Amino acid sequence: MLFSFSFDGIKKEYVICEMGKRRSAFAPIKRNLLYVPHRPGALIESTTRDIRVIEQPITINGKDRYDVRRLEEDLADWLITSDSKPLIFDDEPDRIYYAVVDGSLDIEDMARFGKGTITFICADPNKYGEYHGNLYTNFTSPILLRNNGTESTPPSFRFVLSKPTSFLDIIGDEDYMRIGQPVSVDETPFNKYTRLLTGNGENMTGWSSALFSPDGGTNSGTMLADGYDYYVNDFGSGASWHGPTLSRSTSQVASDYLVRAYFNVGNDSKQRARTEIYLLNSSSEVIGKIAVVLRKSTGGVDVEINLRNGQNSKYIVSKDWKYSDFFGYMDIMKEGQKFVMSISQQGINGDGSNYTKHKEEFPFNDLNNEFQADLAAIGMHIGTHGSSPTPTKARIRLVEASKINQQSKGVPYIGDVGDVFEFNMASSAIKKNGEEFTKKDFGARFFHLKKGDNAFVVNPSDAIAELKVDWRDAYK
Repeated sequence: MLFSFSFDGIKKEYVICEMGKRRSAFAPIKRNLLYVPHRPGALIESTTRDIRVIEQPITINGKDRYDVRRLEEDLADWLITSDSKPLIFDDEPDRIYYAVVDGSLDIEDMARFGKGTITFICADPNKYGEYHGNLYTNFTSPILLRNNGTESTPPSFRFVLSKPTSFLDIIGDEDYMRIGQPVSVDETPFNKYTRLLTGNGENMTGWSSALFSPDGGTNSGTMLADGYDYYVNDFGSGASWHGPTLSRSTSQVASDYLVRAYFNVGNDSKQRARTEIYLLNSSSEVIGKIAVVLRKSTGGVDVEINLRNGQNSKYIVSKDWKYSDFFGYMDIMKEGQKFVMSISQQGINGDGSNYTKHKEEFPFNDLNNEFQADLAAIGMHIGTHGSSPTPTKARIRLVEASKINQQSKGVPYIGDVGDVFEFNMASSAIKKNGEEFTKKDFGARFFHLKKGDNAFVVNPSDAIAELKVDWRDAYK
């Protein structure tokens, strides 16, 4: 019987595993020894498990020698990855290794066959068995998670809230994880954010032609909504920047606020484009701006975040973005003199949901109170430059503005009905609705499931609609 393997969920029919593999029964054990003068031998100070190395001889089954050359290229494209991927061998189908290839693969020609040895290294020395995905809706008693393996294994927890809460707890016999803060008897929970405006591309309701002109350009043309994004079907004309500029009042005036805008700007060095969100005061004067600009000739995009007070203008961020296009969001958050600007690039999961794959933050303290004007409206502009070709992708996906509430002796809610919190113990990451969440309790820690039964209490039980826990049994 011929055996092969799958890597990253892909199996190649032309790859045949040969005899002579090196696949150890367990990952190498490394003893760290302490030598004491005048004492024979040594003391075992600590024990660690080293990386696992797998050497697998293979045969490439081609039609002829030339076909083997082509298959070698396909093999390289398949096996060379930047991070670890699942590796499953046909003769061990119920175990998963997480591996990357190492070294070279030297192929020896034998007629229409090619022979060589692939070296895999597993930075995580464990191999993994059965997948568990348990769903819980009743939290009156502890939940029980059983790791049937021989090693500890990292779980992930996914909470869906049934009502507002100021904290979440996962409490075990030896471990606990907490985000947020419980409310004491002399404190009151409150909503830290009050939504003032949401523009999600469903329609143009509430938007009208702006009373201000976009930076260095003219307000011209027409912006539309397609049910998902705001886009331009007519940029108008002009020698410099030109395109439609709209504005919309917020439901309240806010001195402390969070403005977040989601953009989708493509990369074409022959085109010029910019997508901009303006923060406005009650006189429609610009008090801040966030923008993504498509560069000319060199391609790629620039990101900009700016604060203003009349002629006083300060760029907190003005830089080339590390990605050639921009699919993500940008923030301006103000609390008193403290500003925090952030820029996040998003990716798309297999189920169509978004996740943050890179984020940068830029704090700024307005010590001289130069940029303390209240937020009263939002403006948005999508433009192109001169006679440049019409941009193929310059969209504003969503814009949100919220008031930040302050309350003495109050504890802010961390989430509301329907919010999703995820705790990934393997990557030491916490997310709220797919975005990074940083309000972890100082003493809380990420943990693994020990071998055997693990009991946990989750709180507050009346604020959790459902909890899903995922893990795989781990083996030495």
